[in-house]
Amino acid sequence: MNKTHTTCRLPHSPRYQVWSKQLLQERIEKDKVVEQYLIRTNTYLLNANTLAIYEFQQQPFSGIYKSVIFDCQEGIILCQQSSSTLITTFAQKALLGGLEFQRELADKLNLKGHNVIATGNLAYFSLQSYNSSNVDWIALHQISKFKFLSSATVIFKTINYNGHWYSFMFDKHSKYLFEKISNALFFNHVIFKLLANHAAIYFGITLSKKRGPSLIDQSDYFHPHKAIGDLSLKSIISAVNQKRQLRYVHYLADEFEMPYLIEANKTVYYLSKRPDTLY
Repeated sequence: MNKTHTTCRLPHSPRYQVWSKQLLQERIEKDKVVEQYLIRTNTYLLNANTLAIYEFQQQPFSGIYKSVIFDCQEGIILCQQSSSTLITTFAQKALLGGLEFQRELADKLNLKGHNVIATGNLAYFSLQSYNSSNVDWIALHQISKFKFLSSATVIFKTINYNGHWYSFMFDKHSKYLFEKISNALFFNHVIFKLLANHAAIYFGITLSKKRGPSLIDQSDYFHPHKAIGDLSLKSIISAVNQKRQLRYVHYLADEFEMPYLIEANKTVYYLSKRPDTLY
């Protein structure tokens, strides 16, 4: 039996339990039922209640709302921020190590494409690479299953919200979408493992994760994959910091025409870490 979660602040009528970009264009600012659930805002911060994000950068609603967000507690949100700004803000405010940590870990796992932003308990998946500017997003931690309606259309069905399920359709997805979703779920799983290992070894805390109804808990979707080996939270963060230092040195070398700084980077990096020692 599916676990029931709190009621969504979304329309309960079956007519309004399926959504797509086209349906949003047909309903928003035209449908009185939908109007009851709309919130208009300048900003929004992604959170566990986020269900999906549809980007409308090129054709914003009322000329200013560049994205439409489904939030199971807030409703349907018209936001002036673009989807890329939403993700960037979330990364800067909430992500450990930011997007650089996510990219570094993906590289270590040999995962290509840049389609997921994950925390170990939350996983936001982009239908196309998020490096390609504004794209649509689906929250895999809120999704119970998905299927392909055609070679160009995929539909995601949410977990059970007190007897109600919501479906989100997307077009123009990658032909390797199943593999990308599998990789995204594995990526989220690895982050949780790294966090759990770090907490157990260095804090003496056991982080346990109950098996739930969403895709992030369905291991059949993301196994087998490459073993994480000797990867650790600390090693990834250290690699990110070292790359930031190297980027800064290259900037100085180019800006002030001092190429010898690049050669001296090892010494510079060592000295920058000196305050972190006992001597």
